[in-house]
Amino acid sequence: MKKFLRCGILSSIVLLGGCEIRSRIPDLVPSPNSSPALNQGIPLKGNIVRVGAARAEFIPERPTALSGYGGVARRFLFPLFAKGGEISFCRPYEKIVQPPKIKTAVFEIRQSNALENQNLFLVSLDLVAVTSDMTQKIHAAIDEVTGKKSANLNNTLVVATHTHSGPAGLSENPLWSAFVCDQYNPPLANAYVSVFKDTLRRALGQLQNVESISTRASEAAQLLKSRFEGMRANNDVSLLSFNTANARAPLALLRMAVHPTSYGPSDLVLSADLVAPLEQAVGSAFDLENVFLLQTEIGNMTANNSNLSNDMWAKNVAEALRNTQSISSSNNLTMSTSAGTIELPSARINWSGCGASQADTLVGVRVLENLPQQAHLTFWRINDELNLFLPGEWTTSGATEVKNAFASRLAAGQTMKLHSLAHDYTGYHLSRSDYGSKALESCSSLYGADGTYVLSSGLAEIPLP
Repeated sequence: MKKFLRCGILSSIVLLGGCEIRSRIPDLVPSPNSSPALNQGIPLKGNIVRVGAARAEFIPERPTALSGYGGVARRFLFPLFAKGGEISFCRPYEKIVQPPKIKTAVFEIRQSNALENQNLFLVSLDLVAVTSDMTQKIHAAIDEVTGKKSANLNNTLVVATHTHSGPAGLSENPLWSAFVCDQYNPPLANAYVSVFKDTLRRALGQLQNVESISTRASEAAQLLKSRFEGMRANNDVSLLSFNTANARAPLALLRMAVHPTSYGPSDLVLSADLVAPLEQAVGSAFDLENVFLLQTEIGNMTANNSNLSNDMWAKNVAEALRNTQSISSSNNLTMSTSAGTIELPSARINWSGCGASQADTLVGVRVLENLPQQAHLTFWRINDELNLFLPGEWTTSGATEVKNAFASRLAAGQTMKLHSLAHDYTGYHLSRSDYGSKALESCSSLYGADGTYVLSSGLAEIPLP
């Protein structure tokens, strides 16, 4: 286990806070420099029989820091020393508005020639990202609740909605602790996992027979935009519903890309931010029991809502879906999954993208050693739609490169969606041309200009489900 020390005046200026010692967290799957952490599992293929879902708010027992912004607006100039020896580097939240949620869905899959049905788990957390250690905790909790070694990377998907106003203290990742106000808090993490286990038990207890799958697709060109001028935008919005015989849907997946950040760095508000209004508005518009937001090409996307309240903006997104003419329904309930791992190139920071080209000569950033060494990916094929879940924040340009790499592998009539923020966080992924721009995205592309190319090329070798 590698260790690093961040302390002293210079690093306090550069990393904006305190002195912390952390150990490197193992990668999700074995690599030459880390021990095995999670089982990749056996690919799953069959028919969806039942679906259940549940959600719960998570409010810490006492105000904690918020993860998502690492700048001075949320940090103490000097660490705050509290009674009992506790040290705080970032300011706690001051109020709560639509608190973040923990959401869990269970898909019961019937496989041919199998003695018993298998469960597929989807966990959606209103956090800025899910790091590998949180994924490990979620897997262990699933095993505890189900009473067997059931969770693996083929059948369990843990994603974040990317809210920047969720609770900090949940990740042991040293990079997170240094850069985004997420100093690890074991009691808080234990409480978080406890609430997750409750949602899992309720989801398992609310399984309902699924008779059909319906899809709505629209474009919200007036409601979504790229955060940077000249950078390509993805305005697609789609809704995938799993329906019972009476047309009720215990679960629907809202697929779109939006940075849910109406609350900024100086707003000390614990909140699901734009996620809660979106899920509520779409659920109300279509009488859905549970709506989970799955982020797609989130890296450069944001809400175009300068003249709208959060609730009205979300209702307009729901209305765009309601007015769509692209509606399909199928009694075909086939679903298959597979997973794989791609070695990432050496980590490096694009200082020129930050407008600080000399910074690398002034500061030795040891935290780069603590970045993931692998990109773990998961495929879900639902009927003729291939869903690819990748770590990090994918921009529209970066995702286009991946989709082009798959174009020749998809059969006639098959479609593909790319989803960000699955399993671990690997920074931004964008095209080589966008990498050369001076923007936060290029500055935060942690694996160099060739990171997206390496991933796109490697994906061509991964078997599809």
